[in-house]
Amino acid sequence: MHAVKPRGSPPPLPPRVARQLHVLQYAETAVVRSPFQTPRQSDGTSPRPPAAPAVTLALPWAQFVAIGLGPKHLPRTRAASVLVTAYRGLGFVVLAAIVVVLLGYLATTAFYMVNRSWIVPAVVSPGDERVLALESELAAHQTQRDRVAAELDEAQRAVASHERFQREFTAAIEADLAGR
Repeated sequence: MHAVKPRGSPPPLPPRVARQLHVLQYAETAVVRSPFQTPRQSDGTSPRPPAAPAVTLALPWAQFVAIGLGPKHLPRTRAASVLVTAYRGLGFVVLAAIVVVLLGYLATTAFYMVNRSWIVPAVVSPGDERVLALESELAAHQTQRDRVAAELDEAQRAVASHERFQREFTAAIEADLAGR
């Protein structure tokens, strides 16, 4: 007795269901021979196995799976496997980055909570006495810098004047010596 196949080929069965169906089909068609049974009957024909009892499948929805109406299992392609692996890896990297940043933030907060040697930022107004003292000191240093720059410029002009005098003096001496 053959089952009627639906149009088209049925989808592949899950491995567990396929194994159980195979065992059931084998149990239906297997002939158990006794060691005392003769291979041929007296009239020369082979003995027929007794008819197999009707077997009920123990799986839920097994009757539908048996005729090819079970759940469709799409085959996993290599690209899908690579994509899933890459997605998991990216998720792990992002999670690790979040944990590292969180631990860094907690460590920095704990450091500033425990350590008292760091400088506390302060708001200073332009009219504060420390600011005024530093501005007057800055003005004095700028005046001194300008004075030194003026002295340097005057010294350079003097050096240039002396060099010009030396060249003219050397030319006059040479002319005098040549005229003698």
